[in-house]
Formats: sequence, C-alpha cells, structure tokens
Amino acid sequence: MVEAQSNCDEQVLDLGNVIQVIRRRFRLVLFMFSVTVVITAALSFLMPPTYEGVTTLRIKQSKSLDNSLLADPHESDMGMQKLLSTYAEIIRSRTVVDTVIAKTQPKKISYEKML
Repeated sequence: MVEAQSNCDEQVLDLGNVIQVIRRRFRLVLFMFSVTVVITAALSFLMPPTYEGVTTLRIKQSKSLDNSLLADPHESDMGMQKLLSTYAEIIRSRTVVDTVIAKTQPKKISYEKML
C-alpha cells in the first residue's frame, strides 16, 4: 500500500503561549463577556413572556339502543380501554394530584413523590 502524503503544514502551539495571549487580552475578553451578558439580560426582559399549558378534554358520547346492540364487542372493549386510559391520565394530572395532596396529607408531599 502506498501512503498518501499531505501537503498541509502542521503548527504546534505551546500552551504557555496561549495562556500568555489570553492574559494580554484579558480586558478585551472580560469586556466582550460583559457586553454579551448585558445584551442577553436586556433582551430577556424586553421579550414578551411565553406561557404553555396542557389540558385533557374528554367528550362523552350518548349511547343509543341501536348503537349498543349493533356494536362489535371487541370495539366496545377497545373503547372501554381508551376511556380507562383517559381516566387514569386525568387522575395522574398535576392539578388533581395537588388537590388530593392538599386535602388528604397533613405534611406536604411533592407531586413527584406521590406518583
């Protein structure tokens, strides 16, 4: 096998030289850091706040006689599983758990420990 030769020159940097350059330019580095912090703080205070919410919506369907008699039993089992899954998700939601903790626990327990 023939090894490919590279034409790029390698430069060796001495760690002492790098530290010396940083020490000489310390004021510039500190100034740039300070400017970045000030600009970031100003932008974060000027930007409008962003809020996020999560909700679960359950829609109840009315059962009529013809729907219940003609329905496939497997589909009704799957529907019941989905309904139970929805109920479990609602029960584990933070608002429900926090309300239960407030009403039942004499000492404060966190939401994470309760689940």
